[in-house]
Amino acid sequence: MRDKDMIREIADFMEDTNFMGCKDSNKRNEFRRLLKELEKEIEKDRELLEPEKLAVLFHTTYERLAKDFGYATRKDTNVFNPESLNGRLMIATCVEIIKAMKGK
Repeated sequence: MRDKDMIREIADFMEDTNFMGCKDSNKRNEFRRLLKELEKEIEKDRELLEPEKLAVLFHTTYERLAKDFGYATRKDTNVFNPESLNGRLMIATCVEIIKAMKGK
């Protein structure tokens, strides 16, 4: 089930069970606020799991940490280029990692 579908199903369930008919408007408003917060968090997670964004983050972090480990990275690959063989390989690797993290 997709994240937004899950949120919609939760909202529908709450309405069907008359939660939204609750006399306490503070509870209803708090529920709506929590749903919106959940949607934002899910969207952030989704953005983090975009293969190219993950590849850029990995590459940038790798380049930064390499010096701390006494490792000199190759000059021709120390700037991420998604069109290069190295960049395409890194993005493809991130696709596989994301699939594994999602259990697919």
